[in-house]
Amino acid sequence: MRLIIVDAFLERERQIQSGTVGAQLDVFEQYRVPRVDYCILSHRWTGNEVTYEEMRKLTKVDSRDEIRSRAGYQKILRSCEQAKRDDFKLLWVDTCCIDLLNGPETSDAINSMFQWYQKSKRCYAYLHDISVFPARRDETFARFNGWPEWFSRGWTLQELVAPRDLQFFNKDWVGIGDKQSLAPKLAEITKVPLCILRDGLSSYRPSVAQVISWAADRNTTRAEDRAYSLLGLLGVSMPTLYGEEKGAFLRLQLEIMRTSNDQSIFAWKDSTTCDARWSSGVLADDPSCFRDCHDVIKMEAKEFCKGLLLLWESDAKEPAMASQEDDGIPAFTVTSGAIRIRLPLLPYYGCPSVFLAALACRRENDPLPLTIGLAGFGSSSSYYRYSGATGPLQLFPQYRQLCLAYREERPREVTFKIDDRTVPYYGFTRRDVFPDVDEVSFAGNSFTVSNTSPLAIVRYTNSAIDVSFAIAFGCCFCQDWVHVICDEQATDVEKVHRVVWNAGAEYARVMAEVRFGERGRPHYVKHEPLPRTMWTVRVICGGLEESSDRRVTVDVVPLPGGYWKTLGWEPVYDIEDSVDMPCPMKKTSWIGDRFDSHTLLVDSIPKVFDLAHALQEVELGDYGIITSNDNGIGYFERRGNIFDDLKLLAHELGIDLNDPGLMPVVQAVHSVQEGGADTISKDVTTKLIKHEGDRWAIAGLTLRQPRSLSLPNTQPILMLLKQLSARNRNHSLVTTVVQCSACYPTDDFKQRINSAMLQYPKFSHNSTTSDLFNVSVNLHTITPLYCASNPWIWCRCELDNEVVNEYRRIRWGLSFSFTIDDISFDVQRTVQHHTRSPTTIRGGTEGARVAALQAYVWC
Repeated sequence: MRLIIVDAFLERERQIQSGTVGAQLDVFEQYRVPRVDYCILSHRWTGNEVTYEEMRKLTKVDSRDEIRSRAGYQKILRSCEQAKRDDFKLLWVDTCCIDLLNGPETSDAINSMFQWYQKSKRCYAYLHDISVFPARRDETFARFNGWPEWFSRGWTLQELVAPRDLQFFNKDWVGIGDKQSLAPKLAEITKVPLCILRDGLSSYRPSVAQVISWAADRNTTRAEDRAYSLLGLLGVSMPTLYGEEKGAFLRLQLEIMRTSNDQSIFAWKDSTTCDARWSSGVLADDPSCFRDCHDVIKMEAKEFCKGLLLLWESDAKEPAMASQEDDGIPAFTVTSGAIRIRLPLLPYYGCPSVFLAALACRRENDPLPLTIGLAGFGSSSSYYRYSGATGPLQLFPQYRQLCLAYREERPREVTFKIDDRTVPYYGFTRRDVFPDVDEVSFAGNSFTVSNTSPLAIVRYTNSAIDVSFAIAFGCCFCQDWVHVICDEQATDVEKVHRVVWNAGAEYARVMAEVRFGERGRPHYVKHEPLPRTMWTVRVICGGLEESSDRRVTVDVVPLPGGYWKTLGWEPVYDIEDSVDMPCPMKKTSWIGDRFDSHTLLVDSIPKVFDLAHALQEVELGDYGIITSNDNGIGYFERRGNIFDDLKLLAHELGIDLNDPGLMPVVQAVHSVQEGGADTISKDVTTKLIKHEGDRWAIAGLTLRQPRSLSLPNTQPILMLLKQLSARNRNHSLVTTVVQCSACYPTDDFKQRINSAMLQYPKFSHNSTTSDLFNVSVNLHTITPLYCASNPWIWCRCELDNEVVNEYRRIRWGLSFSFTIDDISFDVQRTVQHHTRSPTTIRGGTEGARVAALQAYVWC
């Protein structure tokens, strides 16, 4: 401990003022333990303090007059003068008695500072901004909560509590009171209990939460000092690491738990984010989280057990709680990344992974233990702090050994891009978004959720039949998730928000379990039946795990009875979901072997095409099925074309046949390797097989003046696909074709055909290989390559077998009755040989009969 020798300092100052500076005076004395009484200064640091080196070499530097003119030097001078009057020989001032350039010395001083103030005979508190001690809050100090700045600084808290004799001085160094006489006002200002101000910490050991609460509204220049200034008050020591910022407060809490079993350390509440944030580590990230803990006290084991019985109000709980009384309050075990402790828990109904945990601490004048929300998540069964859970609790508590995660979740933002353009087909519209779009960064059809704004609800309504559903988008434990709500609660979006908030941890757990171990980056699909209707909400969610973007497609599909085989999330593989496609597309499943796949660059992006044989005509918008011939070779069998169907459906759909949104997207085509295109003839060559090292081994077709035509991603095309979804279930659709003025096989491809002619049955049927080449070369404008996929809105998932059999029985009955929404319908069918059976439905309104007919057709 380095102290200022008061007489030497004053003598040096006298010599400087008189211009008779002699030999260098040593104004410091080093003590391991001071042999005589010393006094100490408490003050607010400003930008012009005097350092140890400046003070030591003051008489040898040219800038000594500048140093002596600083307010920091004047504080030291006036302190020495006051110490001289009080008969003290030594004075300690933090600005110049610590060599701040010496890291080990600084760290030792910070860890010892509370003891130095506590052992001082007198402390001078210099309040540089007042003349008299304030009796009430003053707007002059609005920046400091209405009181002088000294009361707003982090370091001055221990300087208030530690010394027994604390004298206050105003800006002119006139005494304005002492700690004993001002104790009631100091307690009002600082929330430090009166007994501690008068008798010190030894008279009453407050809880950890209570001590930290005194610093909740205090500030420090460096973030780390918010923790370091509490070391002595909490009775712990640790190395100082400037640069770790909020990590210092985390380390402080861990050090406390290594020496204490005080569970009030978990009693914090982040009032600025707790209403808008789900989960976090169990430790606070800042002293301000303890702002409301000024009256939190610890509980002993017997008191805690009695408090639990009152808290959970059940005689049935008494054996479980009483059995723990003799064990005492358990200690913490701190490991890397987790804290192990036994706590009593009660799970919430309907949320098996969310719990209410009781802590062995309470508020003054309240016998009930404080509680916090916890949620289990992850394969390691870690528990996180969980905010905002409400609702009924299960009956029987249980003591459980918990692994509490204390590290803060890594910041994450997830952007959900919603495609709900087909929802209006059955009369539903997007009604509202909750919370306000500003809170979830909603823009267009995309919005972003994050750790601090983790939940958004989008509600859809069909006003004609008074039916609503909602989609919840969330991010909890850094796990994004989507949930569908189709019950009566969906009519009130704020109620949905409250219910979903309670279950967010469960939805995150379910989504994480669904995704765990899945390969191939699948999409996930979920069906949720709409009550009182024959519709089901279908949601498909996809996006790369390492990406922060999720594409969510929302659709309403008719389904009698509303029962899919499963209501949970299921992985769906081979989904192509691009902004260039009208809707998500499922890759076509080929039956048997397929023709060679040819790769080209379409607008610089590799794309794989199937080969249309010479006797086959394929056009953009063709739909059909993948079948196989007698040799087991798969091929695309055309059943129709959506543009031909559009001519019949345009009026019904309200689509103008001249709408630019129906025009195909034309794109440039290139070979996959550099130099693959001939700039003179504009020939492009496809590639068949890709070897290791990104080398393409076999050339395929050479195309003259090729171009790519694709279906546009426009509302008219999407609504046309939706209209055709009932009759084209599970059909494939030609979404892209390559057209060219001429096409002929390369030598590599000729050899491949000659060596494996059976792979090309349509080519060789009723013709020779040479005929094939002649046909290909002589074509003027041909479509040799195409891409066929299954539009997701045409895909039909597997139904529950019992429901299917029941509806089949109904379908093939001659007449029957059924009820939808309390409306009875009579169905009469006239069976005719080799023809479709005419069906008549009677009962209800026209709209209800249409809905009933659609349900019947889907059977």
